[in-house]
Order: sequence, then C-alpha cells, then structure tokens
Amino acid sequence: MASTTLTLTEKNFDAQVQKGGILFIDFWADWCAPCKSFAPIYEGAAKKHGDIVFGKLDVDAQEGLADDFDIQGIPTLIAIRDGVVVAREEGALPAKVLEEVVSGVRALDMDFVRAELEAEEKKAAAPKKAKTKPAAKAVTPKAKKPAPKKKPVAKKPVKKAAKR
Repeated sequence: MASTTLTLTEKNFDAQVQKGGILFIDFWADWCAPCKSFAPIYEGAAKKHGDIVFGKLDVDAQEGLADDFDIQGIPTLIAIRDGVVVAREEGALPAKVLEEVVSGVRALDMDFVRAELEAEEKKAAAPKKAKTKPAAKAVTPKAKKPAPKKKPVAKKPVKKAAKR
C-alpha cells in the first residue's frame, strides 16, 4: 500500500510551506513506540483529507528542523496554514482528536489569525508600561508564529508555539 504522507526534509520543507494551504507535520522517530502507534492514525487522516498535505519529519534525520520547532517530545503534530503555525499537539492522538484538530485548522479565519499575530508583534515591540488590569479576552484559537525557515534564518523561531 502506497503512503499518502510526504517525507519532509530540509531540502523540501520551505517549498511545502510556501505552497500555502494546510500542512500537517508529524515529528517522529523510528525508535519511538508512541510514534509507531500514531502512524496508522495519521496515515488514515491523510487518506481521508486529500486536500491537506500530511508530512512526516524524522527528528533524528532532520535535527535542524526539529530544533527550529523546539520539539521536546515525540510524536509532536504541528499544523501550518498559509505559512503560519496554527496548532501544536504533543503525544499520540486518537483518531477522533486528530479529526477535531483537522476541523479546527480548517475552520480558522486566517485574516483574524494574521491580525492577532500582528497585534502581538506590535505589543512585543512596544515599550513596557506600568501594569494595568487586562481587558477581557475573546475566546478564540491562539495565533501562532510564522513557520520557521531553514538556513540562513536563525535556528530558533522568533516566537514559540503555545503548548496546550
């Protein structure tokens, strides 16, 4: 049976991200038992969602990319939509949870995500002010950082993706 996932490497990573659309990345290793149990679930989602690119990135073979994404444990699933990291899940996910992540990424309003990212960047660049009581926040998915690029960009992404 042919695989429906794409092997991601430093050579093809940027091209995949620059294509736009949705890219899921399974950070894994051959020696990892949870990675092996998650593999058929991930492959099943790839078959079901042919309009989404499902990539696999071997953390041992692609250490630089694993470092760029600050991978601390595997399996780790990262979702990139239109060049922006929009989801990060650690651990082997059950099929139902993976489907919920896929649905959530599909449902994102990317104009809102980009506006939220821009606001966060402006806030981070602004001089620090005296602490005041923060306004109530809307309950929305957190925007993440742009997907890191390989060389010559710095090894670590500018902002780390939020962990659940």
